[in-house]
Amino acid sequence: MTMTESEKRVVRQEWLHRESERMRRMREKLSIADFESIKTIGHGAFGVVRLVRQKSTGDIFAMKILKKSEAIKRNQESHVRAERDLLSEAAECANWVVRLVYTFQDNEFLYFVMDFMPGGDLLSLLIKLDIFEEDFAKHYAAEMILAIEEVHKLGVIHRDIKPDNFLFDADGHIKVTDFGLATDFHWAHDSAYYEEQRRITMQRAYGDGEPSASTSPSSLTGLSSMSTETSLLGESEADIFAPPPHTKILRWRDANRKQQAFSVVGTNNYMAPEILLGTGYDKACDWWSLGVIIFEMLYGFPPFCSKTRQQTKLKIVNWRQTLRFPAEPKVSREAQDLIMKLICDKESRLGSGPMSATRRSSNTTPRASAASVTSPLSQMSGEGDAAAIKKHPWFRDIEWDELGSRPAPFRPDLKSEVDTSYFDEVNEEDVIKEAWGGKSKGAADETEDMLDMRKRLAFAGFTYKAPRKDRGEGRSPVGAAFGSPGHQSKMGSPTSGGFDIEG
Repeated sequence: MTMTESEKRVVRQEWLHRESERMRRMREKLSIADFESIKTIGHGAFGVVRLVRQKSTGDIFAMKILKKSEAIKRNQESHVRAERDLLSEAAECANWVVRLVYTFQDNEFLYFVMDFMPGGDLLSLLIKLDIFEEDFAKHYAAEMILAIEEVHKLGVIHRDIKPDNFLFDADGHIKVTDFGLATDFHWAHDSAYYEEQRRITMQRAYGDGEPSASTSPSSLTGLSSMSTETSLLGESEADIFAPPPHTKILRWRDANRKQQAFSVVGTNNYMAPEILLGTGYDKACDWWSLGVIIFEMLYGFPPFCSKTRQQTKLKIVNWRQTLRFPAEPKVSREAQDLIMKLICDKESRLGSGPMSATRRSSNTTPRASAASVTSPLSQMSGEGDAAAIKKHPWFRDIEWDELGSRPAPFRPDLKSEVDTSYFDEVNEEDVIKEAWGGKSKGAADETEDMLDMRKRLAFAGFTYKAPRKDRGEGRSPVGAAFGSPGHQSKMGSPTSGGFDIEG
């Protein structure tokens, strides 16, 4: 195409203007004062999640706020760093990962600003509906497969795949979130690195002496050698294999959710046996978790749920004896076959093929590696590790390339862009007291000066801004669902005839 000199000047001027705007945005320093807090909608072990409005644009976002001192006292620096780095990479190219828009920090807190997913999480929908119809479950199983595959293409193992970590957007499509336990095996995301830095700091502070090491988590060594009879804590065979009573399952879901809300470790109902046994794991552990979720969607409860965490762990490692399909409700043989090919030995599990993504070099920093080794966008191309799962007969009627643009079977009934009816009501005072007010292990042997030093060093380079083009040109996706100008949802046009549920 031939351009005149005047046309070339216009193109150059437009490019210079865009580049100037980009550089200006990079120089802007965000703070909590740039956002209006609307409501607290969630919480975790050492953080809270708030619905916020950006004052300059009016955009609605979810903001996760972590207290630095609590993250350090709980030895979570590596997990926080990994979540920030992995989400920032995904923000450039992923369609099935909740999008990170900004990260920033101040002296006391770390802030993750992300797209608000107003439909709540998959666990809430399971609690409301109890059991999914098979086609309904199949659709969301397929969307979860695309989300997990996308994570794996980035060279990441999520390690915490469970219903709580899949969120619904305004159109009823799901995206995966919470990369706090994810790993890509980079040194900067290894807790041992931060523990070594802590040990060196303590040595310098105390001279040659060193405080006693904190107690390590209890080992699960020996689980693999236990027989079913001795390991299931005295339960009879009938108790082990029988599905839990329906009324107890509903109470278990509710109680389990509240119990796990402030836990760093989380639930182990969805954990693969190789993780519990410490025998070495890879991305296939995420596909085991998917199999557990599919079972739960179809039958109304996870296959290994028990009265105690220890019993659950023991049932998982003895899965050959404890995985049983109830007679009711009726589920197709193809669905059961898929579950059995996901909840099985790691070597035989569907999706256990080689990683398609190029793993980072251990000699590069997380920031440099994305450009110097391989770009996130290039990692999204090609066949992923879910190819064998997608070809399973249960998914024969799924159009994989069109899944995100087709109407979803569930569409949230939202009254406004700040509708939080799909989230549990939380008492902010109680949340802050639980998340930030307690005494954490490891705090006693550090002075305030040492803690301040670690807060400065551990989170250097934390700030991030997503490229403007990925931020919908100034409008948030949830706003687009209510007719806000200047934005078209990535997932396609709004659905019609969906499965509406009042919040």
